[in-house]
Amino acid sequence: MKIAFGKSRYFLCIVLGFVVAAFTLAAYGCAAQAAAETTSPFVEKTMEATRTEGPEDASFRLGMHESYVGEGDSPYADGGLLYEPLIITGDTIGERQIYSVRDLETLASLYLSTDELYATGLGIHEMCALPAGAGTAELAGLDLAVFLGLCGAADADEDARVYWFTDSGTQPAGEVLLTDLVSAEEGHRAMLAFGVFDAVPLVRSADAAGYDASAGNAGGPLLLCLPAGDEVYAVADVTKLIVGTRSEDPRYDFHADGGGDAQEPVLTIRVFAAGAAEDSTPISVLTYTAANLEQLAATFPEHVSGGYFGTIGDKASTEGMVIGGWIDYYEGLDFGWFLQEQVGLDALSGRALLYGRSGEAYVPEDAGELYGEIPDLSYFAEAPARPEACYVLTRDAVAITGSRPVLAFSKNGYPLLPAHEHESEDYVSYNQLNAALEALGVASEVGVVKNNKGPFIAGLGNLDGLYGGYRQETGGECIRMDIFLSI
Repeated sequence: MKIAFGKSRYFLCIVLGFVVAAFTLAAYGCAAQAAAETTSPFVEKTMEATRTEGPEDASFRLGMHESYVGEGDSPYADGGLLYEPLIITGDTIGERQIYSVRDLETLASLYLSTDELYATGLGIHEMCALPAGAGTAELAGLDLAVFLGLCGAADADEDARVYWFTDSGTQPAGEVLLTDLVSAEEGHRAMLAFGVFDAVPLVRSADAAGYDASAGNAGGPLLLCLPAGDEVYAVADVTKLIVGTRSEDPRYDFHADGGGDAQEPVLTIRVFAAGAAEDSTPISVLTYTAANLEQLAATFPEHVSGGYFGTIGDKASTEGMVIGGWIDYYEGLDFGWFLQEQVGLDALSGRALLYGRSGEAYVPEDAGELYGEIPDLSYFAEAPARPEACYVLTRDAVAITGSRPVLAFSKNGYPLLPAHEHESEDYVSYNQLNAALEALGVASEVGVVKNNKGPFIAGLGNLDGLYGGYRQETGGECIRMDIFLSI
């Protein structure tokens, strides 16, 4: 039996979101491909306002981190808060979706500015009991039931559950029936909250910059708010929601059958002795397929990492050039762990060259330096140890901190494809949420996939003194790595 949606006071809003998602789920295979054929990968989809906002909407925006971007050194515009990722997956969703806090707030902004999305009831503000007995606050965010409906949960079985995970835990911290979210009573709606209504956005703790004791805005940047009896309580540090009949992560970002693109091409790691010339014979040559890396990820989930990478340039570059490139979410193996435990480097001492699909190292014609070079291998140990100093810049110069090195095999929740082309049957332009927004007539880049430009990506955050700078890749293709030891 499927879920019935008629019990809620919010029937009209919720059913609209879920019916739209049901339509897009059925049509997704062709809709996503149509978007891929008609939308240039270098042109952003934008939406003009169709709704006039009022005073209540302004109060809602005060709780959004996005509202403070560009306001000097506002603690609410911190990239570590704006780009905290939330993974949504499970057999009910049927794909792996990744949303930053900024993505969720973009949806909230579209809700406020467009009649089409406003009609779904996506944005809400409700009183909620804060974590750790910190009192109550009126929080602002997204209605969880409507949001999951747009993500693809419209046709769920009645026993489908929402499992939530905290702080990258491998086991669910709790669960709730999806029907309990859909049929919530007035004043008891589940929510993904990012701020305090008519006040300030959420920060991580009462010790963090931007904490306001009068607002009680700790526990963020995102709180999962769930109805329980006569109140709504908040769960902090939520990193993943699995929606379905099982709590296991289906890992839709893995190549499904282990064949095809999972076997070809390969990543080649060549290791040279200390003092060896670049044209000498390596002391070891190792090769890995995507299937190999994915098996390592399944065996050692504690060494799986993800982050936003892709732009070129560091903080000093903003003074003389525009930050170039696009930010995408890549997942794979902790690069330093991989080099030490799998490649077998006893010490991270030396340098390395990275090579792309063309078989050549990236050499800018006008820069006089290799931006596919890691001049000091200690970078792979220092970056995880000092995550607050490791960063990637967005195109509007927001520094995403915690960008530790990743050897990635997936992009925006989907397996990376080996070529830069859009014709492969496995290429996906946008996910189900984006297709649902398109069906409503709402244009947005939230839900972008575009899983080409593989087969492997070296996600490399800037770390002053060890890696990064002008024309330095933070998310470049990697088909070969030559390592020159210094000891």
